[in-house]
Amino acid sequence: MTAGALGELGAFVGRSLTTLFETDDHHEAVKAFMEGRAPVFTGR
Repeated sequence: MTAGALGELGAFVGRSLTTLFETDDHHEAVKAFMEGRAPVFTGR
């Protein structure tokens, strides 16, 4: 894999994780973990 391809991959992963961390389901997962309960996911 070339350095350019690795940079593109890193950028893609960064954008994807940012998007995922902003979802309602992610926030619910973190909240449920902190409260010691099972999460209730909505698909959002």
